[in-house]
Amino acid sequence: MPANLPERKASLKMSANPGEESLPWKQIVEQAVHDMRTPLSCMRTTVEILRMISADSEPHGKMVGSLNLQIDELASHMESLLKNPVSFTKRPPPLMETPGMGSRDIA
Repeated sequence: MPANLPERKASLKMSANPGEESLPWKQIVEQAVHDMRTPLSCMRTTVEILRMISADSEPHGKMVGSLNLQIDELASHMESLLKNPVSFTKRPPPLMETPGMGSRDIA
């Protein structure tokens, strides 16, 4: 595989001819999103358990809220990838930030 990112992207691009792809992108994306849903579901369950055991602690509640927002954001990106994979080639990848470390505050 090529060493730098532009070369790597170029080596993975779809063919210029419609209907002719160098890799089966639709299946790759569908399988990747499917495979990510199970661990994402486990993360949601863990966050809910943490929410229950830390209900009386404001700092823990904010941390759990932050985790929940990050999981929601990841799930949203997965759905976007599944529905419109081409949109991910036209924008830089999102940066996930943790509240309290220079990102948006939890409401």
